[in-house]
Amino acid sequence: MLVRGTFDPTSISAAHTARGFVETAIPSGIQWCPPDGCDQGMVINIANRLPANNFGGDLGRRFPRALIGDVIVSSASEPIFNAAIRAGTTGERSLAANPNRIAALVALDGHPDIRRLADALRGDAEDLPVYQMAVFSDLSDENGARRADLYPRS
Repeated sequence: MLVRGTFDPTSISAAHTARGFVETAIPSGIQWCPPDGCDQGMVINIANRLPANNFGGDLGRRFPRALIGDVIVSSASEPIFNAAIRAGTTGERSLAANPNRIAALVALDGHPDIRRLADALRGDAEDLPVYQMAVFSDLSDENGARRADLYPRS
């Protein structure tokens, strides 16, 4: 997740350290990790659910996050988190420039009911391949949630 805006690093630091996050200086910014490490972002703890917390709170997770300039970077996955930081600090290409991602978003635009597009069209949804990329659209309402998975690894 990337959030762009005007942020007060002192306030963010105080809020995160009060919640037990460990602060570390990184090139061009500050990083906060859960007390058990940045690799713990995917750990679910239903007892600590905070649905209003966009950084994993829906499932009680505590994503690592970083403030780099005017962008907050966060991901449950430590490798993705680190790649996002590299993209923000070294100019490494980000997923936003990936042509497959752009094609997936164009394909999904206006079609929230698409499900496993690549596999459903072949009719072999029983044995799903490893995905090179997955796009999720979570539209929860009284009828449930919908999702789309695209681009199987070839």
